[in-house]
Amino acid sequence: MVFTFEGPPERSATLYTNHPTGHVKTDDWDRMIHPAELMFRIKRGASRDNRWRARGYSNVTVDGWIQTPVVDPRIPMAYWAYGYHTDKGQKYVTVTAIKLERDGYTEMQWIGESEQFRGVRQTMDAALAAYRLPNGNGYSDFDPRTDKVAENSLGAIVVERLTGSSWGY
Repeated sequence: MVFTFEGPPERSATLYTNHPTGHVKTDDWDRMIHPAELMFRIKRGASRDNRWRARGYSNVTVDGWIQTPVVDPRIPMAYWAYGYHTDKGQKYVTVTAIKLERDGYTEMQWIGESEQFRGVRQTMDAALAAYRLPNGNGYSDFDPRTDKVAENSLGAIVVERLTGSSWGY
């Protein structure tokens, strides 16, 4: 996790999580990614979470997509962003990018105040620039003869990251 305490992105954090799942295919994106249904489930989940939130913690209301989930095949990665606010008037944005690799993916999640957000790609560029793979570990380095393939494709992974469930739409 990288916290920034100075300059424009102060009071923000970027969390990097590596998932060595095996090579992730991208062939299920159109079948799995339905932004309106995903946002409905995200809002429902946040509302449900508010009922269990410990006393003294703010309730959260999800406002909606700032960027619906998309795939950038040049990198390759998927990314999305949504905004939310607390019952104390604080406004935040969560931006997530999933960068595909030879043997899995790394999830980068930026969380910050709304005024710090400068657009999905601009906000994530620093996180992407700070993350480097060793030679031979890029997505295009996959060798189907020797490398493991992940159980879930990219669309199912994104649905799970957003809603907590890969299936059962």
